[in-house]
Amino acid sequence: ADFPPAIVFFGTEDKWKRGWDDAYEKLQSLGAGDRIQYWLGEKAGHGFFNEDLWRDLTLIEVDRFLVSLGLLTGEPALKPAVDGVRLKKVELEKID
Repeated sequence: ADFPPAIVFFGTEDKWKRGWDDAYEKLQSLGAGDRIQYWLGEKAGHGFFNEDLWRDLTLIEVDRFLVSLGLLTGEPALKPAVDGVRLKKVELEKID
């Protein structure tokens, strides 16, 4: 219950994603899963969010996440620079 809200980004081709999947499962069992946003960069590897193609997309979602927490207001000022790259939000089960 004391786990802070979090947003995480992994590429679908990221070999480290398996470790996150295990950690998320544990956090979910503790009731923290509904405060975690989990995003996947399609066909992307580890650290993809540092690449120009992905940077704006991930920053836009970070802005939206911070707005949802009441830490920022308004709409993201950035616009996606490149067509063809996509982030997919993973919908996770909420534990009551």
